[in-house]
Amino acid sequence: MPMEAWALDGWREAHPGYSYWCGLQLGGCGGELSDRRYTTKVCHFAHHPAAPVCHRKNNGESSADHLFIKRGVQGLLAERKMKGRVETRDLGTGPGDAVDVYLPESRRRLRFQLSAVDHRAWRQADDELAADADGIDWIFASGSPVIRNNLGRHGPLPSGPLRNRGRRAPRPHRG
Repeated sequence: MPMEAWALDGWREAHPGYSYWCGLQLGGCGGELSDRRYTTKVCHFAHHPAAPVCHRKNNGESSADHLFIKRGVQGLLAERKMKGRVETRDLGTGPGDAVDVYLPESRRRLRFQLSAVDHRAWRQADDELAADADGIDWIFASGSPVIRNNLGRHGPLPSGPLRNRGRRAPRPHRG
């Protein structure tokens, strides 16, 4: 969704018949949403007043990262003609806690750990994932406690924000 009022105006004009719904894959209710236009804060989606009560826990800018990661990894596997399984995980805080990738030909796993986990929970997950794999690679969301705990012992761990490769709409000329 466009985050600035001028961009939302253009979006509305280009797509007058669009409707929006609270994403079930994001832990949402499936109720209808409307766009909210603001000039003093970020434009966003909001539930209609008659929508069901929504219990979605995560609704920030990164709340759909797990879906983008899953789609991106599936696309990469297809492009390279590799067999693999990509699954999102709800580890207790929502459907976007982690994305697991299993590559059967190499018996390797990759986990994108998007929610915060402490060292004990990480070790337990590592042991569980290792049960049917010869190796596990981890990619952690920025600010993970595991990164801070292990940085001194193992050096830098893969971490970083996700960036959308899409282009930002150009600002209209104001004459």
